[in-house]
Amino acid sequence: MYLVLGGTNTPLLERIQIVCNEQSESIVSLVHLDSKIVFAWSFDSKDSNSVVEAAMGVRLGEQEITGVLVQKPPRLDPAADFGEQAEHSQMERNAVIFAWFWSLPCPVINRCSPVFWFAPRAPLSFWKPLVVKCGLRTVDSVFSNVESELRAFASDHNGNVSYSPLCDCEIYRIASENDWDGLNKMAAICPVNLVSIPAPLYSACVVGGEVFWNTTVIPPYFDTEDRLRKLAVLAGLDFLEVRLAIGKDFLRVVAVEAFPDLGGFNEESIRKIAETLIKLLQSSGTLVPSGPVRRRI
Repeated sequence: MYLVLGGTNTPLLERIQIVCNEQSESIVSLVHLDSKIVFAWSFDSKDSNSVVEAAMGVRLGEQEITGVLVQKPPRLDPAADFGEQAEHSQMERNAVIFAWFWSLPCPVINRCSPVFWFAPRAPLSFWKPLVVKCGLRTVDSVFSNVESELRAFASDHNGNVSYSPLCDCEIYRIASENDWDGLNKMAAICPVNLVSIPAPLYSACVVGGEVFWNTTVIPPYFDTEDRLRKLAVLAGLDFLEVRLAIGKDFLRVVAVEAFPDLGGFNEESIRKIAETLIKLLQSSGTLVPSGPVRRRI
């Protein structure tokens, strides 16, 4: 039985379910440890034992779970007012899920470090040391609350700038004075992140040793895929998405997503990604191997 933990990527989950059905495998999605889920986990310094009863009364002990895919940690709806108690409860549930998938003896895709689980979308500045280490470059950016600095950056890049929030995956083009007015209002509250993104823009998804693109036109750099694989290894992630732009002479990284949303990928590509994820679980070839986890303190 395979288990998908965290916020579900619906198109990907649908393809994974299809692949599992074709292979006579079963899969269960578990988003929240809420009141509808029966969960028990006991452990000591040597042993760990857990049981979870998820959808449709499926009861799973650790030995029944043959592989896990970790997706984005669940979050409360930011538009709703749940109150401090609900937020604290959600944080507790997320912390339990994180500790639990680290304890499981089966292969786990994206048995990630705490930074990615508790800050799912790390800004490009966080990724830059790893990006540089694997031989890639980031797009040019400036982080400031001074309008003259922001305007100078835009001028240096011929007005080709966008506002890239550090807490969101959306990028907003700054192309008019109305856009600048809105940006300045934000800058009055906190520094803003401006980036210059040359066209065209590509997305690459790394799954284990495989790289998938959202286009049939591969960027003209023969060692790009090797560098993307190295980035995944440096990040300790079996499954990640990288958005890239083609500069005049270099490939530039726009964003790195520890939990791919695959928004720009077609159905065929998503199916191939789903097939590769299942193969990775079956091969036990994840970056953190199956078996009891032993951490040195």
